[in-house]
Amino acid sequence: RLLKAYRINLEKTATLVKYTDYDKIAAWAKDAVSELTSLEIVNGNANGTYNPKGLLKRAELAEIILKLINKLGK
Repeated sequence: RLLKAYRINLEKTATLVKYTDYDKIAAWAKDAVSELTSLEIVNGNANGTYNPKGLLKRAELAEIILKLINKLGK
């Protein structure tokens, strides 16, 4: 919603299939994960998974926030 409020162009693409565990992403979260992936705000793990039930580390959250700030500043 924040990206839409700032009129960041969001495209619906098949970006979820890039994750080997895309079928484990909750239905309500798939659109947001797809949009954030296509904007390169989230990229998943090095092993090709998204790990939707995993815990987010502080450094990972800081990276996401920084990427959002940079997108909103453009």
